[in-house]
Amino acid sequence: MLFKNQIVATLLGAGILALPLAGQAQPYPNKPIRVIFPYPGGSVPDSIGRQVSQGVSEILGQPLVFENRAGANGVIGTEASAKAIPDGYTISWTTTSAFVFNSFLLKKLPYDPLKDFAPITNAGDIPMAVMVHGSMPVNNVREYIEYAKNNKGKLTFGSFGTGSLPHLYGELINKSAGTDILHVPFKGAAAVVTDFVAGRVDATYVSIGSVLQYWKAGKVKVLAIASPKRHPALPDLPTLNEGLPNVELLANWMGYVAPAQVPRPIVNQLHAAMMKVIHTPEFNKRLEGFYYTAVGNTPEEFGAALKKEFEVAGTAFKAGGIEPE
Repeated sequence: MLFKNQIVATLLGAGILALPLAGQAQPYPNKPIRVIFPYPGGSVPDSIGRQVSQGVSEILGQPLVFENRAGANGVIGTEASAKAIPDGYTISWTTTSAFVFNSFLLKKLPYDPLKDFAPITNAGDIPMAVMVHGSMPVNNVREYIEYAKNNKGKLTFGSFGTGSLPHLYGELINKSAGTDILHVPFKGAAAVVTDFVAGRVDATYVSIGSVLQYWKAGKVKVLAIASPKRHPALPDLPTLNEGLPNVELLANWMGYVAPAQVPRPIVNQLHAAMMKVIHTPEFNKRLEGFYYTAVGNTPEEFGAALKKEFEVAGTAFKAGGIEPE
């Protein structure tokens, strides 16, 4: 009887000890995953992020709850992502502006973008384009540069604010081409496009989708796309580097990152699910409709691209004399 009681006690003890281990062994994910986007809702990147997240949730079998945490030009949401528990249940859908540019615009950030995050993937690029008013007598980037040099100090380009991507492209082009096209900042993309179409600025460097109707109407000329290769929906439109080979490109990406200490197997699992969404014909077709480009690279490729992005951004901010506040 004593021996039997010892066996029962041993089995009970083993069962009790096994309970916590069973809880730990539950496969990831076993609850909803929060996706923080550090900007308000309603934008195209917001819509695309929700689309990818919905597809990923269907693959993983758990909801990806999209959360807009806007404020301080993306700092509030990015900080919340950086300081989240690194268990894979909080990740971030973010963009170049929020993730890269704030490091050059603000003296003190409550996080380090390169140290406090684990890259997962760049889902897609929103390439900027070089465009001039329809009245300007140029039809390609080389002619634009030559015209600017022949009209030194007379041409202007608009952006949606100091330190914005169009501003940085203007500075990179000036630096590479030796031009002095004057920067005119506006409050928002809509204001830039309105004054550009009206001819109050000579050029701008925004996305093609922003001016598509005016381009088709002949009111503006799109001279080149700022991407490594021509866009499949616009095979006749040259890249910026075809006209200005030495200018460095800044990618205008949207993608996923996680807190730095998230275990690599979880990053890999998230990445695998994201690839199944990003590389579908439906997703590629939707992005091409906006003249965007689907990417879907590896965490290592995304990490290397981010480091390069910080280098090029640093060059652009220095060229523009933009000091952090």
